Amino acid sequence: MTNQPIDRDMGDIETTYYDSDQRRATRLHQVLGYVAAMMAVNGAGRLAPRVSRVHDHKGILQVHWTNAPSEIEKHAFKVAWSSEVGDGSELVEHFLDEAQLD
Repeated sequence: MTNQPIDRDMGDIETTYYDSDQRRATRLHQVLGYVAAMMAVNGAGRLAPRVSRVHDHKGILQVHWTNAPSEIEKHAFKVAWSSEVGDGSELVEHFLDEAQLD
């Protein structure tokens, strides 16, 4: 038996935030939509199979990847998070297997 890729959709990306402010959840979903659209427009593929979780940690966006992200993918999150649908800052951290990436 061979390993088959798991087909994921946007709803499979876990969103968490450090307090109970519902606006943070909304903001995370908007950022995910923004990044998914940028990836589609630029021919970078689908977002859902690449990201397992995003977390708003006191205004810092933490993105947890299933595989090492490209610079374009990391940049897309930075642009989205710094936009009017995000936090307005460029504070984005990327993780792979719970280890922070450079």
